Amino acid sequence: MTVADLLRDPRIINPKKLEGDMLALTIDFVERRVRRLVELNPPFADAQHRGDITLEATRSIAELIVRELPVVAAASELISGRVATDTAHLPLDPATVRKRGTKRPLYALANGRANRRRLVRSIVYQAAAVDITLGDPASVERLHRLCDRRLRITERMVYDVGQVPRGTRAWDRAQIRAHPGGPWPDGYERIFEYPRVPRSFFLDACRPGATSRCSPPMQAWGVATGDQNLTGPVTANPKVAGVWPRNKDDAYELDYNAAAGVDAASAIQRLFEPSKDYVGRNLMYCDHTIHALHLEALVFSRAKRSADSAWLNGDVAAGGPRWLRIHVPLGNPEPFLGGRGDRLFFEHRAVRVADLQVGDHVIIYNHPAYANATVNGVWWLENAVVVQTSPKLLMQGHGSKLQDRGGMWKDMVGLFNDELELRRADVEGFAKVRSFALNRVTVDSAQLLTRHMDVDIVSDDLAEHVLAAGREITSVAGRVITYAGPSVSSSTPHRLRLARSTAFSPGLEAITTGSFRLVRRVAIAASQYDAANTRADWHLTWHANAQEEAIRSNPTRAAFVKSRQLIDYTREQDGTKTRTIGWFPLWQPSSTGGGPLRRGGKIARTEPITVEPRHVAGWTWFFDPDPAKRDLVPVIRPSEI
Repeated sequence: MTVADLLRDPRIINPKKLEGDMLALTIDFVERRVRRLVELNPPFADAQHRGDITLEATRSIAELIVRELPVVAAASELISGRVATDTAHLPLDPATVRKRGTKRPLYALANGRANRRRLVRSIVYQAAAVDITLGDPASVERLHRLCDRRLRITERMVYDVGQVPRGTRAWDRAQIRAHPGGPWPDGYERIFEYPRVPRSFFLDACRPGATSRCSPPMQAWGVATGDQNLTGPVTANPKVAGVWPRNKDDAYELDYNAAAGVDAASAIQRLFEPSKDYVGRNLMYCDHTIHALHLEALVFSRAKRSADSAWLNGDVAAGGPRWLRIHVPLGNPEPFLGGRGDRLFFEHRAVRVADLQVGDHVIIYNHPAYANATVNGVWWLENAVVVQTSPKLLMQGHGSKLQDRGGMWKDMVGLFNDELELRRADVEGFAKVRSFALNRVTVDSAQLLTRHMDVDIVSDDLAEHVLAAGREITSVAGRVITYAGPSVSSSTPHRLRLARSTAFSPGLEAITTGSFRLVRRVAIAASQYDAANTRADWHLTWHANAQEEAIRSNPTRAAFVKSRQLIDYTREQDGTKTRTIGWFPLWQPSSTGGGPLRRGGKIARTEPITVEPRHVAGWTWFFDPDPAKRDLVPVIRPSEI
């Protein structure tokens, strides 16, 4: 007998009595319950067949599950009935949902209340599979609290934090120019936004100076060269900004300020007041937002059962400064509510993908090189909530759409590939010069050119003879580019490229900006590529962190990362220091089946690097070298004891 035999046992799975969601939930419960029992009793595992159980274990587990299932089913119906009549949960009427920007509820369900029933049942069955005592009648209140919290964070994410359909914000340039400090209405009533707005609508109101910071009253906002957004500070909504000020030593952290006169529970609840004004909302990143959702779900569950909020005030006082904060909860070892150092209300653990539960908080990571390729990139990683497990696993992030695992991975690598295209343009040049004038050139396209960018004017051929080096762009008017410094002119074809510098010893050619650095890994004379393909020597580079240095120091691990994720690590003299440097190629040799095409001993054909989902670990930055561990997902779960 095996797990498959359990699923064929009519006492456990009777297709005549179970159908649809309930059949799927019951099968899922059995599979989860078996994995949990094996975790608690390792001898149950079949050593010869990974993921299966012994004959003796099958018999005892079958008898156990036959007794457990009716108890869990009864608990599910009881909690479902309570939730169905509970008016404290989020309103699911279409009008309210549309105000938040969500067009429809979860996968395959057109009705929010039908989806709520599915979520409640999923929460109950999944929680009981891990802790069967939750199904006991004596634990019904504990189970109900847990369900309230998981349902709250899930529905908040789906209906209040999800993605506004692209292109539907009603931005008005004239209104923004007239009110640069706000309000900035966009046609929605939302609670959370990212602290960034589209450059195309807000640059006129910003009026950036030489430092790329906006002029008052937008002085807290700025725009980086090459960025398509203006970026502002992390902040709570204006009504409670004084209750949640930024930490003076860490602008990414918001700390509860009891001296503002608002009790802790109310301070959390007041973060969740929707606004028609973009700057009237909480401007937070994905980790802040989900941390806030965790806190609000906890307060929601407690507030329903007691009008007294002193329970949280006492914990805040006992926890000391910064114990109640909004920051990075997943993986953070510090002691604060929701962090790994607090085990009273939350559980931090690593689980298999198959054991993810509705309401789990996870992180989806992009390729490790992505963070070094971007100008304020929008998806280095995505904190997300598991919002559905049946009929398929779906996750939702702050401002993202509902995604299954494949969709998340695809979107991530798509963003990275877009950035790589821009970095290749940085190497090859942005625009062809159509005509010269006094300190001006007219180009074929100014799409990638911005003020304060330093450019070279070079011959439009393989030789790239430099006509003018390091000219700062002072204005971009249509396709007319004005630059500082001595004026130049030529009757032969030229193009604009980013200005070149040097890096490392012995002075490799480099392109360095405030956001990324590209380096030609070898001198042209030493290139393994022919003259038409020496672009393939250019790599994206960055200073490695401690995790990456550990990879470099382990030759086997370093070779694995290079083959799977295309990253190479070396030690280089960088200024006055010897540092570990990460290298990621922008081009690669084209394969002809028998290896690279060569002429005269040189590689004669190259193609752009295209990142694929197989290059992305997803649940972590780097693939674990142990295949058995690559399916482990760190999560935060609400806990009720």
